[in-house]
Amino acid sequence: MVEKKTSATVKKRLGDMLISAGHITEEQLGLALREQQRTGALLGEILCNLGIVTHELITFTLAESAGVEYLKLKECRFS
Repeated sequence: MVEKKTSATVKKRLGDMLISAGHITEEQLGLALREQQRTGALLGEILCNLGIVTHELITFTLAESAGVEYLKLKECRFS
């Protein structure tokens, strides 16, 4: 049986999500993708290492795409 892909089952790529949200440009994504092909590193790490985005923004974007609430643990109070 072939699964019919709906908008809910199609996963959007990190670079596409960051472009859609206005956090990076096509040119920045292209630069990071070329570096990824060269090194094999994770795209999010490359974007952070290049100073294009922060780790926090990558984490927030991935949490949002998974439908999970993003919490800054430094701002949470635990009892």
